Amino acid sequence: MSLTYSNYVTALANMIPLASTDASYVAILPNCIDYAEQRIYRELDLISTVSDVNAQITSGSRNLAIPGSLIVLNSMNLITPNNVAPDSANSTRNPLQRVSLEFLNFVYPGNTSAAQGQPIYYAVLDGANVRFGPVPNNNWYAEFIGTVRPAPLASGNQTTFLSTNLPDLFFSASMIFILGWMRDFGQMAGDPQASQSWESQYQLLKGSAAVEEARKKAQSAAWQPYSPAPLATPPRQ
Repeated sequence: MSLTYSNYVTALANMIPLASTDASYVAILPNCIDYAEQRIYRELDLISTVSDVNAQITSGSRNLAIPGSLIVLNSMNLITPNNVAPDSANSTRNPLQRVSLEFLNFVYPGNTSAAQGQPIYYAVLDGANVRFGPVPNNNWYAEFIGTVRPAPLASGNQTTFLSTNLPDLFFSASMIFILGWMRDFGQMAGDPQASQSWESQYQLLKGSAAVEEARKKAQSAAWQPYSPAPLATPPRQ
């Protein structure tokens, strides 16, 4: 079943066991949630974390800061005509091609008026900024598409994608952290009486979640949104 923040707090406390009102437990919960969420987001690359953010390109400047909410930049669109926001009437998305910074500097080394124009390339400079080629000769909007970090599960945010759609995986990741906080990693991994460690359970659940995520992106067998069929010959086309 899906989790809310309230029943997550209670269920996790019952597994330790500790009272859900225990001061030390309440204090460590944000760290536990952060560990579980960040690990899952990084390892699964969920399509639900993809979003778009807009920023304005300045004429004469080939640099533009990547909007702060983006963790990974997947692609960019230049919006024409100039000074028109995405989805405005008569706006057009012009996909920009990502290239290396070395290519950009070689092909567009200067910033003279003759070297300026409508950008067709971009390169990621340092994870926080991009550069364009040619150097923009006008003000345009740029649409950044990439990965963001959703708001964490909290008392003021009772449900998230993870707590609703991947509650078992989220809970397993939380147990790994909370048992480490209880200084129980040795017992968790080495107790011969234990049926399995929470880390092993997490890895099993992550495997099935990864297959489902690949299906959402049409990255499953034969690049289709279906479960892999190892006995099917030939594979789906």
